[in-house]
Amino acid sequence: MFLAYICQRMKFLPHIITSGNLFCGVLALVLIAEDALIAATWCIFIAGFLDFLDGFVARMLKVSGEFGKQLDSLADVVTFGVVPGFLLFRISDHLNKWPFDMHAPVWVVYVPLLIAVFSALRLAKFNLDMRQSNGFIGVPTPANAFWLAGLPYLIEDHQDWLQKGFITPWVLAGIAVLSCLLLVSELSLLSFKVKSFAFSRAWPQYLLLTSVVFSLIVFKFAGLVALLPLYLFFSLIDKKLNTNEIPG
Repeated sequence: MFLAYICQRMKFLPHIITSGNLFCGVLALVLIAEDALIAATWCIFIAGFLDFLDGFVARMLKVSGEFGKQLDSLADVVTFGVVPGFLLFRISDHLNKWPFDMHAPVWVVYVPLLIAVFSALRLAKFNLDMRQSNGFIGVPTPANAFWLAGLPYLIEDHQDWLQKGFITPWVLAGIAVLSCLLLVSELSLLSFKVKSFAFSRAWPQYLLLTSVVFSLIVFKFAGLVALLPLYLFFSLIDKKLNTNEIPG
């Protein structure tokens, strides 16, 4: 009787973990507003771990249902949509003011906020698209948030790039537009929900993970900027070799 009661209570655990993801997103917004951008990226990383963990725990406890699915999407749209959009907006806004004074039009500074809108569109599409049971169509919101979270580290490590004009509000607006398009694109991309851990079946995922880890070792957290190009590259290789399980 007691064991059955504990098991019944444990079924709420995935929802609690998902709520932790959402809390990290809200906390990240507060930190960005206070210009603690690096601290905000750590909230994104922790939320990413919780986003993986809630699905793992739900499968372990055999918990499924619309409530968990909707709560997960609501958490993700904040943490992996609103937060990265606000992060890029904040960076762009700073570049437009003293001491950088890049004098971009005001509307350019606000372009990154579109990431929140397109993340919501991507999540709504994901919830309704039966093709995405074994893979992804378009870039997943966590992957998109992670590579954008690398930008504050890249800027911190390469301050001279600001003077050289490599990083400007225009550049950040371009990155934001690219991000938005990839979120809702029809690109077939790898999923880490592998059915077998054998290298012969999941080698693209292993090579992608190895490449990202190598990038992080060499470039530290600035190496996250390489995440999206690597993800697209290995997804393309996988598709060319006809190992991707997503229908065309």
